[in-house]
Amino acid sequence: MKFFPSSIQNYLVATMACLCVPGIGALGYMAYQSITDVRTNMQLAELVQADKALLLAGNAIRTARGQAQTSIQVTDDPAAALKQIEESNRSRIADAIAQLDETGLPGRKELIAGILQQQNLTDARMADLYAEASKPKAQRSLAATMPWYNGIGAIEGAIVKASDETSNAARLADPILADLQGFKSAGWDVRSNYGTQCSVLRPVFGSGKALEAAQIRKLGELRGISNAAGETLKQLASRPGVGSELVQKIGVMSAEVEASNRKMDELIGKLGQGAGPVIAAEEWTKQCNGPFTAIVSAVTQSLDDMVVRTDKKLSAAWVKLGIVGALLAALLAICVMSLRGVQRRIARPLVSLKSALDEMQQGNFAQAIPAAPSPDEIGALSGALEIYRENALALEQNRRDRELAMLADAEQAAHVQKLLGEVATIVADARNGNFSGQAKVVGMEGPLKELVEGINEINAVVDGATTEFAGALSAIAGGDLTNRVETAYRGRFADLKGAINETVDRLSDTV
Repeated sequence: MKFFPSSIQNYLVATMACLCVPGIGALGYMAYQSITDVRTNMQLAELVQADKALLLAGNAIRTARGQAQTSIQVTDDPAAALKQIEESNRSRIADAIAQLDETGLPGRKELIAGILQQQNLTDARMADLYAEASKPKAQRSLAATMPWYNGIGAIEGAIVKASDETSNAARLADPILADLQGFKSAGWDVRSNYGTQCSVLRPVFGSGKALEAAQIRKLGELRGISNAAGETLKQLASRPGVGSELVQKIGVMSAEVEASNRKMDELIGKLGQGAGPVIAAEEWTKQCNGPFTAIVSAVTQSLDDMVVRTDKKLSAAWVKLGIVGALLAALLAICVMSLRGVQRRIARPLVSLKSALDEMQQGNFAQAIPAAPSPDEIGALSGALEIYRENALALEQNRRDRELAMLADAEQAAHVQKLLGEVATIVADARNGNFSGQAKVVGMEGPLKELVEGINEINAVVDGATTEFAGALSAIAGGDLTNRVETAYRGRFADLKGAINETVDRLSDTV
């Protein structure tokens, strides 16, 4: 099957398209995949950053609520500390919400609305804290702060829910991120349940009363979840490929939590032995907050490792996109240049050659063969055809010159034939004594012209002489002896002139 049998230009263009389109299509698809990878990894980076901001905000407000209760218990005028805690909580929550809103996480608007709803409810309860803080220290009670305290817990719950959603999105995108999310989740379980123990024991240690059965059961649940999460962290850290810094921070965290739990158990053993607190509120807050730095450091390290992972994936995606984009641009440039080269060096010269050959086929050899842009096979063909055209043009010119020469010869022959007729007439007239005839020499050249001019001159001389002689003789015959032959003649005409004039002279003398 032949494609484009009547146009090599269309065939060459179609061939170039068949060669270029598959490559451009493949690289275009790879570029599309690379762009998708870049966008996906950018979204992953945003998710990890939002997850980190959410957890740090949750940790900050959770720590701040204990500090708020401690300030109410031990500070003479805690209003300034409460105001600072309130503003800090709002700022941290706003930053976390802003980062969450920048992600492409589905349902983020609902998650943000849930956080803001709990924040608004909790902010409305700040008045209870300020009212309690305005009382004398001896009359203050933590019971009045519990609605706000629980509201902070509700905000933390909404934040943790949003963090879980970002974590799930990251887990689905990359297995390494899923492992690191396991570290973060287990670490946060340690932080949350260990911290809740402190909250449960704070009023008990302040009163010195023995634990109730429900409190013992609650503490057992919290301690069990915290210890289980700690063991999970140790198992995760023992696997190959885990960063050394993360392993080291998990070890420090485990040691500090275990030491704090032992001190906590010692204080629990002192409950019910006498009236009054077993530990000062400020000292208890300090002891409880001791492991938080190590716990949060381990959780933050897992989040930092996620950031490093997403940054590496994003950098690799950018590099891949750059390489594929460069290859695609290079292929496009090559295809465009090749197409232009085919058109400039093959298609257009061939079309020009065809037009010139069509003119030559019609017998027009005046149009020069267009010069090829390059000294290649097409250029050699153009040169050969130009030589052929020049030779054909020379042959045509020679043919025309021969035709013109033949035409000139024919005209010359006609002139000669006409002249011969005129000469024959002149000769015949001369035989009859008429020497007035003249042959025309128009169009004659060379010896023939000289011959005809000579005949005309002879005829003119003979005619003039005979006419003059006849006139002189006629005058003599009429008795007029004054008429003489005056024209200078040569040869026999001069002799005849002399004889006539001599006759006139003698007759004149005689008379």
